[in-house]
Amino acid sequence: MVKKELKHYFVPVLDVSEKVPFSININCSVKKRMENQDYAKKELNNFISKLSKEFKEKIVYIGMDVIGEKYYERYLFEKGGFLEVMMEKPLAINAHFSHEARAKKFEKSIKKIFNNMLGSDPVSKMFIENIGIGTDETNLKVSTWDKLKNIRKN
Repeated sequence: MVKKELKHYFVPVLDVSEKVPFSININCSVKKRMENQDYAKKELNNFISKLSKEFKEKIVYIGMDVIGEKYYERYLFEKGGFLEVMMEKPLAINAHFSHEARAKKFEKSIKKIFNNMLGSDPVSKMFIENIGIGTDETNLKVSTWDKLKNIRKN
């Protein structure tokens, strides 16, 4: 019997331009950060609700993690796969699937939501056009995110 290899398809999103309204700025006072987190959580919930409707599938919240000073919100897709959102600026989203068709459907859904949310200015268009299905070579790793974050500070 030949074993079929399970594949990994993912859709990475990196908000380098910081246009997505549910990212968190940690370089501010504790009070301002708490206000920012409350606002970001409400905006994220609104985004997830719209994404669930567009993707035509329940998206279930499974919790928040802080790993290596990174703040993640995690979700499961009803029909398989998961979504993680790294909330700190620059915001990063990764959706993971074992079937390419589901990744393509998600890519189309998230692009439509962002298109409605962000408008059609050139920066938003470029951000949306860069969303696609990733491979292991294009995987957004924390080390890459850290480098991008450090470039922002300079």
